[in-house]
Amino acid sequence: MNIIAILANGVGERFASNIPKQFHNINGKMVIEYVIDAALLSKKANKIIIATDIEANSVYLADICTPPPLH
Repeated sequence: MNIIAILANGVGERFASNIPKQFHNINGKMVIEYVIDAALLSKKANKIIIATDIEANSVYLADICTPPPLH
């Protein structure tokens, strides 16, 4: 199994914003969405994992990611 890990837990202090830079919009999409789109194009990946904090999951990623089913 091939897994793509997207590390998105930074706060971007030097970016001078209250919103972490990976969640800023550029042309209508969050920066992290461009990374996710590129990962989805990979023909070798079976799974994509986004590593971030729980607040980011509920605030920024809730609309674009679905949680995996519990087993």
